[in-house]
Amino acid sequence: MDIADKDNKRIRLFWFAVGVAAFYLTVWKLSGLARVNVSADVANGLLWGATTLTAVMLLWLERRQSAGYRKASEENARFIAAAETSDDAFSILDAVRNKSNDIVSFRYRYVNGHAVDLLKKPRVELVDHEMCVLFPTDCLQGLFEKYRDVVLTGEPVSEEYSLMRESKEIWLRRRIVKLGDSVAVTASDVSEEKAREEQFQSLSNFSNSVFETAPFSIIETDLNGTVRAMNKAAVKLTGYASAEMVGKVAVTALHDPEELTQFAKETAAQDDPVKDHFGQLTAKAAQGEVEERDWTYIQRDGSTIPVHVAVTAVRDGAGAISGFIAIASDITERKQLMSYLKHMASHDQLTGLPGRTLLRERVGEAIEKATQHGRKAAVFVIAGAPLRRRDSGGHGRAVTGVAAAVRHAGANGRRRVRHCDAALG
Repeated sequence: MDIADKDNKRIRLFWFAVGVAAFYLTVWKLSGLARVNVSADVANGLLWGATTLTAVMLLWLERRQSAGYRKASEENARFIAAAETSDDAFSILDAVRNKSNDIVSFRYRYVNGHAVDLLKKPRVELVDHEMCVLFPTDCLQGLFEKYRDVVLTGEPVSEEYSLMRESKEIWLRRRIVKLGDSVAVTASDVSEEKAREEQFQSLSNFSNSVFETAPFSIIETDLNGTVRAMNKAAVKLTGYASAEMVGKVAVTALHDPEELTQFAKETAAQDDPVKDHFGQLTAKAAQGEVEERDWTYIQRDGSTIPVHVAVTAVRDGAGAISGFIAIASDITERKQLMSYLKHMASHDQLTGLPGRTLLRERVGEAIEKATQHGRKAAVFVIAGAPLRRRDSGGHGRAVTGVAAAVRHAGANGRRRVRHCDAALG
């Protein structure tokens, strides 16, 4: 359908009527001149001149209107082509007014192919027919009022709604805008977008559930190190409530300052600018690596707790770093186990006194220090009878008694040496 046909016909009829009226007005004026005794030659000359001028004007107006009509037709053709090739359903509805100039209905003026598919009616049954007659349910559900408000106020409306097609729910985004005394309605299929949103929401809910129920501390920070979120395990580990930390405190406040200073000395490069403590903690993470290290957290009550912390970067959709996550676990039991194993490796299991392994370590350290400072090192060895453990005949109690005596002697020996010396059993 040519949308501009009716308007152009009205304009051409208007100018034609103006030309005819001008012609008869000229004839009437010339008749008046004849009555005042103007010569016939002059009257004929004026008559033919007026006729020629009128004809020229009508011809010029016709050519002008023809050019405008061609331009409008070309624009209308481009509009139709764009509308028909659009992936969206598009329609134009004219307002129908009564004698009081109130909008009482809307009439379809144009629908594209996708609108025909959406409305489930052929184009011939839609164009020049009123919406409320074709789809009374839509009018009863408030669609007519929305169209009318857009025409009266000029405010566009955008909304999403769903409908069933072949036992399947599809989601559409409808946009209504004013177009003179009409409305232009665009409906886009957003079912895939809705499905992605639901999938993302489900994934987000799952991530939040994992975040909150994780057995280890998780703290998220912004680029400056300020805490943005912390889970329940982090609250339990640090003793701080989320309200005390989120948006107020930097994650470095949980670290032992002496450890941070020592770490800064270990990682500082001579040719690199000095970074703050948080920059040093996240240097590897900012390069795409995972920074893992044992640290000491200071809890809210001032007590300390050994933790193993892994720091990784958080990136946005564009790949830019938007923050960091620090995952920490309590390693108190591991530290105690390692200390116990180290003690067992270097001490005699029966007497609890240092054994040969620790003796070799201490002698090596003493020799190394003596060499560095140009001094001498001495080793005193006190020989004793070897202890043999028996399972029966009371020998076990005897060995235990001897072991206690050895421990006592070792303790006395340690009290009698200097702090820098070592007394080994």
